[in-house]
Amino acid sequence: MPASDPADAQGQYGLLFYEFVCLVQKYAERTNPVHPCFAPIGTNMLMLASEISINVRLRRRTVIVEGAYEFDRKYIADFNREQGTKHSVLPWVLQRFDDHHDDPNPWTIWFRDLCDNDRECPDYQTRLDELETRMAALRPRVTEPHLIEIGICTDYVSRLNTDTLARIEPHRMTPEKGAVAVHIRRGDASDETMENADPNRQTFPLERYIEAMEEYSRKGFDHFYILTESQQEIDRIEAHFGGRCRISWQIVDRAKFPNLHGKKHERANFIEYQCLDNPDLISFSMHTALVDLDNASRCEAFIGSFESAFSNLAFLKAVGHHKRHTEYLDLAGTTFGKPLFYPNLAESRGTSLFVIKERDVGFFSLFLQIVNTLLYLREHEPDAVPVVQFTDKQEYFTGSETWEDFFEPLVFLSRSAVAPLLRRVQRNFRLHFPEMKYWDPLGVVYSPRPNLNWSGSYYPNLRLNRVLSRLPLKPYLKFVRSIDRIRKSNSGGRQRKAGNVSSEIKTDLLVSHKTIPSLSERRRASKVIGNYVNLKPEIQQSLAELFDKYSGYHIIGVQFRGTDARKDSRRKIPAYEDYVDAIKHYIDGLSVDIHRRVFIFVASDESEFVSFLSGKFENVGHFDAIRHVGDDETAKSDGKTGWSMPAFVRIDRKNALRGAILDYAGLCRCDFMIHNFGSLTNAVLLTRPDIGNLLIGYDYVQVEDNGGNAG
Repeated sequence: MPASDPADAQGQYGLLFYEFVCLVQKYAERTNPVHPCFAPIGTNMLMLASEISINVRLRRRTVIVEGAYEFDRKYIADFNREQGTKHSVLPWVLQRFDDHHDDPNPWTIWFRDLCDNDRECPDYQTRLDELETRMAALRPRVTEPHLIEIGICTDYVSRLNTDTLARIEPHRMTPEKGAVAVHIRRGDASDETMENADPNRQTFPLERYIEAMEEYSRKGFDHFYILTESQQEIDRIEAHFGGRCRISWQIVDRAKFPNLHGKKHERANFIEYQCLDNPDLISFSMHTALVDLDNASRCEAFIGSFESAFSNLAFLKAVGHHKRHTEYLDLAGTTFGKPLFYPNLAESRGTSLFVIKERDVGFFSLFLQIVNTLLYLREHEPDAVPVVQFTDKQEYFTGSETWEDFFEPLVFLSRSAVAPLLRRVQRNFRLHFPEMKYWDPLGVVYSPRPNLNWSGSYYPNLRLNRVLSRLPLKPYLKFVRSIDRIRKSNSGGRQRKAGNVSSEIKTDLLVSHKTIPSLSERRRASKVIGNYVNLKPEIQQSLAELFDKYSGYHIIGVQFRGTDARKDSRRKIPAYEDYVDAIKHYIDGLSVDIHRRVFIFVASDESEFVSFLSGKFENVGHFDAIRHVGDDETAKSDGKTGWSMPAFVRIDRKNALRGAILDYAGLCRCDFMIHNFGSLTNAVLLTRPDIGNLLIGYDYVQVEDNGGNAG
């Protein structure tokens, strides 16, 4: 059974992911080049960490190369023209420093090379496969795994070289339990009075920081490490606490930092521009920043603002250092979720955007479509950045971003940067949707413009799709109608059975929508799910509230799919009593010790089934959710295009979907699953390839034992 302690699961996951990053960065043959840009070093470090977090999933090394992005070249050219300067596009801290400013890899002035070992590793792929399998097993029990991943990538990027380590070693803080890092933005962001604060930067008066520190003091934290440009603020903090807590800071001449005392806020006062005019400040600025980052990463908690790149960097480095979540109090009252993907990087790096569009089907059929699309991209377009855009052509549309109401984005990129591309995709999608409906017969990958692709098919992997997608709309639609008519005539006007559909449409790479996935399919799919699919924290919290009470129990997940499926002639729905017999038979086969500590988690779209099982067994639990109540005649309704849907969804689409997602996530926490056939349970099997399962009844075709079923 995977680790049940959340902190322990985080630590194990963090160590595995760190090993994965190191292996890819050392031995991967394929590389992805990145240019440092003219921006503060913190922004560059976050950009590199984001790049690594994306590229390691593709098993590609991230390497720093000479050159510049187009937007950087334009920005620095305009700046040089305005100021009469001759600055390059390198980050300001890497310019005009000693004799290294012409170094083709100036990053190594301060940091270790991102790829510091090019020796061959014979079992490299095998080790990565093993790590992916172990991470996939742990991931369902890790809250916000993407946060741990980006934290570890940040810590990896910020590894200091030998010379830099020697310079900061005397200033390192001894790691202490109960230490809190406090980042107070002053310098070129604001003065102590707040009268000359930069309107484009979020800053707070010292009183807000002291209130937060007092809150942590009441929790038992008794050491505060202060990161700030202002000695005056440090003195005020010391005076306030009067020896009640230990206050420490880096000993440095803070008068050297830029400040806004009596000055207007303007670009010339920014630290980067002052350093470019006075190169002696570069070494001082970098040294103090690296000491503060190193010491902050050793603290147990952090006070600051997610609006600050330096605060983000310090927080993420602490997460990476500890290999687990670090407590953070954001003075703006927000939570971490700020995209770290550089705003224009998708176009600048030549990466294509692949948008996954909806069909008018149930949500977990869409979930499996996402999995198949990720498998397709991994094989055919490994450089593509996947984005989910589910809009109003499906019954579960919640009025906003249906996927991102409950799941994190597949890749953390700036939505504002890709908004024009998504609008273009949506216009193109609306033209084709009348022919797609719930089934795109050709699985076409549409390309409305270079490096911009989308698909609304469960199986986006047919040979003709690239050619067809470039046909003018009318000839294309005429061709689609012809193929669809032929397909229907060959199947008697009905959708074909699973075996025929598989041979005609499905490839060995993708997962069928009409059979239980094999063990090999589960293992393959679990890797992309583990890499890309993350539940929102509030869903994780709801899971913890139920399942943490049963830590150490053997958990049996029981799922029943009814409602509209009862009216589907293709499906065979088992009786409630069949589940009772199966559960009793399974429990009787458990050892005596386990038999005494069994928890049954029930997931169903029918309230009557939940009540039925609760009356048959002890220790039965479920989530409060919207479910069908009533007879079979009221269970079914039609979706946007007439496709069968559960009627109760229309009562409250968002909460109905929330209940289904909690059922999925809960089943992923179980040790064994007893279920009938459906997309939701297939999603569980693909997420948790190690889970034992027993299928009650069958749908579409008789399911043979494939090495993944139990019983």
